[in-house]
Amino acid sequence: MDEREGFFSLPKKNTFEILLTVGFFIGVVVCIFIISSDDLTSRESSIVSLFLTFLSIIASWLLANIYGDSQHIKAIEEVKEMHNEKVKTFALKAAEKVNNLSLNINKLSIYLESELDAEYDLDTESLIGKEKIIESAIHSLTMLKSVNDTSLSDWHGIIDEEIEERREAQEEKEERLNQLTYRLESLTLKKDEDNKDDRLEQQIETMKKDMRLLMAGVSGAHISVGKRKRREEIIKECPSCENKLKFSQRSMKNSIKTIHCSSCDSLISSSFVPAKDDFLLTLKVKQKKETHCSDCGEKISFELDTEVKSRSVVNCGKCHKQVTAIRLENGEVKYTEGNEYMSSTLTENDIENVSKALPLQPWPQGIHKKVATELNMSNSAVRRSMKILISRGIVKNQVDGQLFDNVVQVKN
Repeated sequence: MDEREGFFSLPKKNTFEILLTVGFFIGVVVCIFIISSDDLTSRESSIVSLFLTFLSIIASWLLANIYGDSQHIKAIEEVKEMHNEKVKTFALKAAEKVNNLSLNINKLSIYLESELDAEYDLDTESLIGKEKIIESAIHSLTMLKSVNDTSLSDWHGIIDEEIEERREAQEEKEERLNQLTYRLESLTLKKDEDNKDDRLEQQIETMKKDMRLLMAGVSGAHISVGKRKRREEIIKECPSCENKLKFSQRSMKNSIKTIHCSSCDSLISSSFVPAKDDFLLTLKVKQKKETHCSDCGEKISFELDTEVKSRSVVNCGKCHKQVTAIRLENGEVKYTEGNEYMSSTLTENDIENVSKALPLQPWPQGIHKKVATELNMSNSAVRRSMKILISRGIVKNQVDGQLFDNVVQVKN
């Protein structure tokens, strides 16, 4: 209620009482004026005094009655406001529960869709039965989500503004997620034919799936992560004993599979070659490769698999430079050096001090600044020392609080 309202905020039926009270007050004033201005006899003074007392009592009673009515109306308004606040709070909690239930239903639908896209080595009837069950579950969840979402309309008359504010905040989150999704999708278009990192590809795919679930939690929609191709039934001859090998594999780029030949007990690597649109089978054996460090000339030996895209990472025993050997699609071996973090301003003593000062992983954000302060070193020097420790395998690579192995294992 407005602070200016109160005593005079009364129903129309009290207007007569107000006018009557004003009239009695005027009578009281007239009586007081008569008593004070004229010379009255004792009898006249008594009559006027009685009349003044009567008018005062009636005016006071009317005034108290009017004030009581105003306080009663004010109390009713306050009770109404308290009731509306409680109803609004209840409605907000109910709407929040409805939204949470809807998001969880949608997440479950996403998980079921992912399971529907997955492949298992089962017979055809089992796969068809699995798909039918999952499709029925997804349809039922979609119906439940629709019914759940429509229940929000029951509260529009009470919390219109709150629902609108949440809807606008939801749209802002969706817009930010769409921008992030676009940037993530653009990463998959930038592929290097020779230096493609399988771990990076797996991390991108994992991020896409996480983004898919995140968007399901925010907007109820999800991005498409792209369905994987179905496996094909392949029949090829073993390159060692010419025995017929039967296996299943996807005809997609970078598709590599290891097959065991039961006839000659050999390991065979099957890789899909997009240029030939066919699968190439090669014996999977380790070959010894050697190169020299470009900095110190030290001989570096590798044991590299014959499988395409296999790699081996070795650190130079003298200067600790990291050298990576990669098997290209044409069978040749490419060497890359990754000691770009080493600097002449850093000594082994500096690197060892940084290693001792670092706490157990995962490190908190900005740990290099804390270590730099303790060791009286620059932030960049500590950061480069940490990268050298990562390249040597002393500590693990850490990205956004997650730990990753530094050395890529050779595929077996």
